[in-house]
Amino acid sequence: MRYSLKSRQRFNRRTVLKGAALGAGGIVAAGMVGCGDEDEEPPESTPEPAPESTPEPTAAATTAAPAGPQEGSYYSALGGSTFSMDQHRAVTAGGIITYAYDGLVSYDDINVGSVRGVMAESLPEQPDELTYVFKLRPGIKWQNKAPANGRDFTADDLAWNLQRQVSRELSNGDIGTDFALYGTVYRHVESFEIVDDQTLKIVLNGPKATWLDGMCGSQNVMMYRDVAEQIEADPNNRSQEVIVGTGPYIVEEYDPEGRSTAVRNPDWFLKEAGQEVQYFDSIRNTFLPPDVNARRAAFEQKQLDWIGGVLDAGNPYPFQFIQSLVDSVPDLEVQDAGDPNNNRALIMSFQRGPFAVPALRQAYFIAIDRKTVIDSDFAGQGRPDGPIPWPYIEWAIPQEELAQTPGYREDKEEDLKEARALWEAGGGPDIGPVPIVISEGPQGTAAAEWFSAMMKQNLDSDTEVEFVPVTSLFPYLTGETFTAHLGALGAWVSPDPRNRFTLSHHSTGGINFAKYNDPEVDRLIDSAGSTLDREAAIRDIQDAQRILLKDANGGSDCLAGGTYRYLKWPYLNMDIHPWWSYWYRNVTFRSWIDQSDPSFAGREGA
Repeated sequence: MRYSLKSRQRFNRRTVLKGAALGAGGIVAAGMVGCGDEDEEPPESTPEPAPESTPEPTAAATTAAPAGPQEGSYYSALGGSTFSMDQHRAVTAGGIITYAYDGLVSYDDINVGSVRGVMAESLPEQPDELTYVFKLRPGIKWQNKAPANGRDFTADDLAWNLQRQVSRELSNGDIGTDFALYGTVYRHVESFEIVDDQTLKIVLNGPKATWLDGMCGSQNVMMYRDVAEQIEADPNNRSQEVIVGTGPYIVEEYDPEGRSTAVRNPDWFLKEAGQEVQYFDSIRNTFLPPDVNARRAAFEQKQLDWIGGVLDAGNPYPFQFIQSLVDSVPDLEVQDAGDPNNNRALIMSFQRGPFAVPALRQAYFIAIDRKTVIDSDFAGQGRPDGPIPWPYIEWAIPQEELAQTPGYREDKEEDLKEARALWEAGGGPDIGPVPIVISEGPQGTAAAEWFSAMMKQNLDSDTEVEFVPVTSLFPYLTGETFTAHLGALGAWVSPDPRNRFTLSHHSTGGINFAKYNDPEVDRLIDSAGSTLDREAAIRDIQDAQRILLKDANGGSDCLAGGTYRYLKWPYLNMDIHPWWSYWYRNVTFRSWIDQSDPSFAGREGA
């Protein structure tokens, strides 16, 4: 399946940089610092076209560890933001926390959708389309920190983690409504059985083609029961004490607004089995303010090994900044990655405020000028998004079809004529300013300016903007005052978009903030999720999107999306990828530092 743009190219001072695009996506800019040994020199230009179709999941090939010392520190703007330390209930999980946990399976190469066993020895056996039999690896231990203290991972631990997510029952007997993977994974589980200490059998309540894909989510990990219940009792506890897993790195210090540190877990079961090696002795994420000059200084001094993507949550590095770095710093490697999370989106409430009126929300939707969005957010380098972002080329509505759809037409005057008629019919001129919440930051301020001006010009509608910290967005989106949010739609973490699309557009979806509910859309999504016929699934998903286009994209409206550009020092051997689900694999056992590369000179430890 072709879902992304991806290329690597080494530039020097004489190379002309063309066509960079940055956007407001859902991950943070980060850097890796460490020591390793030599790797094969990459070619001068190595394009990596995405495959036409996603192959069946395959077991992973193990990458041999480089010879020589390994040590490392990891710097990022936010270190991976999370609204809950409870990984089963976190909306966003990433950064240093990711490396403390393991799941049964994970992505191996997300670019082609291949899956590997992690806590499971391999991919599950499937005696029929409903049954999955996992064989657990021997010798799995919890990390050697309180309260687990390095004890063996048991069948009881496995059963509790599964039962908690299937039932959603908390320790006080309440049913949690915020379990991240219930809608895409665990509501489909009819039963599970711990056959013996090493064997787990899961039976689904119906065919679910994307179920194993959903099991690869970065939140589908094993939590220590006492710690999970401690978080339930004190959700505001964000200390390293409540980060206890079986994973390759032990978090010793955690402060998302300061410094976070993790050290290599000497008892990690994949290392003990001789299958993988953590190449870095330690990982350190240090909070850096979203100041491009400070980031540039850190990068040029090789305190950051790579830079790019977004400056902080929702705010991209300016195009001119990336351009100036390439012009002034010799021999940087450039990686471009199409990312469905790199988008500008408008999320509307269908229950309160002006967008509870169908005519008003569709008028607003049609009046938005996608070209203005692309020019303002992505330096002119982007494409309009339908309900599924454009990098999912097979699944998204084709660009040619979008160009003839209200809200996307090349003749914007035709759009505006229809939008103004709907606005008038819905009573838009009498509602006053439209309240919209935007996250704080330079890009948020800029977005407020161009978006407000656009809606004033196109609908004669005033906008009342409230800026909030990014950590306040989830409580707002799930609270009683939610009306509209201009930001980005993240959590597209799989090469198959069906699970993520379900979350935001199915009536049971966990991030269906608009509370959109259309039985026909539900039917099409359910049909696409149950069929093993890929072409039929694509047809169903596209038909569901065509319905959404007639109702403001179901309230989760990706307006347009761009491309991320990353710069890295050549001594860093890493396939930089914008999806957090891939970072577990990347940082844990697939990246190292080539000390023999000339660019390593002048770096700490050289």
